[in-house]
This record gives sequence, structure tokens and C-alpha cells, in this order.
Amino acid sequence: MKKKYTGLKIIIIILAVFQSLAYLGGSKSHAPEVSGAEAAGYYVGYNLTGIFAVILFLIYLSKRKQAKKDDTQAMIDSIGKE
Repeated sequence: MKKKYTGLKIIIIILAVFQSLAYLGGSKSHAPEVSGAEAAGYYVGYNLTGIFAVILFLIYLSKRKQAKKDDTQAMIDSIGKE
């Protein structure tokens, strides 16, 4: 089970690193002075890799929980079949 979602973990880490580099490399002084939908679009665009990382992390947690539950159920079902 540990090796099953290694690729997803690597993608999440890469996206988190890219988002961290965007915050460290960029400055907030370049933010445009707009309001409304343009400001929301700028915020979402600037944080897009972070948003993807959070979504993928939530998917990873749910898949890992389901796999652990399936493994436990298979172990319980195997009791007495020997």
C-alpha cells in the first residue's frame, strides 16, 4: 500500500515547492490595483499550483484511507480461512 500512491505524493510535493518558490520569488508589489473579478482571477492564478496541491492532497488522503480500510477488511475476512 505504501508504494501505491508514491507518484501522487511526488506530484503534490512538486506543486507545493513551485507554490513556495512563487511566494519567495515574487513580490506583492507587482499585484495590480484592481477590484472585483479581476482581483479574484489574479489571486486564483497566482495560487493555482497551491490549489491543485491541496486538491490532490485531499484525494490522496481519501484514497489512502480507503486502501487502509480495504486492507483491514481483507485481513479480517482471511481469519479462519486457513
